[in-house]
Amino acid sequence: MPSVTYDLGWAWFKDRLLAKVVLAGGRVNTELLSLVISVKTVQSQVWGTVKKQADGTIFPESYLELETYCPSVIVEIVSSENSSELMVDKQWWLNFAKQSVHGKLMLLMLIDVNAAKRRMVVRFYTTPDLNEDTSRTLDLSLDDPIPDSARLVFLPEWLYGAVTPPEWIQGKSIIMDHEDLDQWRRLVRTSLYAT
Repeated sequence: MPSVTYDLGWAWFKDRLLAKVVLAGGRVNTELLSLVISVKTVQSQVWGTVKKQADGTIFPESYLELETYCPSVIVEIVSSENSSELMVDKQWWLNFAKQSVHGKLMLLMLIDVNAAKRRMVVRFYTTPDLNEDTSRTLDLSLDDPIPDSARLVFLPEWLYGAVTPPEWIQGKSIIMDHEDLDQWRRLVRTSLYAT
């Protein structure tokens, strides 16, 4: 379930990401949505019916009318000393994606904010390697300068999932550069340490 502490950081991040899609494609409407999705259900042989809601999502707007869709991008955020909770979340969403009737999970973004160590670790799991233990990882200090080379690169197919990306965005990369990451990190830091 999304928490107030991290909603601010994700809300800014997804708005900035969707604005970057617009810039990359030179369009006003991306046909992408980022909404708080309804609670999703997985049938487990071990635990029976298990329900969960993602901290963030991105998906084509054509999915909205489908009750059993799987978002293209799922984001989970935790504040912890380790990432074990995120690995449980990862497994849950992989199981959900297998059981979904519509849509296709393309990117699982796991964000671990460690207030004590003043660090934020972002892990990207993308198709076709969603099930792998390896991820692309960005480890950000909440205090130290961000290197100019730091960035997160998003591919259009990750955002559009089972829907073919529009021609105007095909073959382009959407980049959150070090300035974007610095602003995002400052928002997270402010929400964590506000007095």
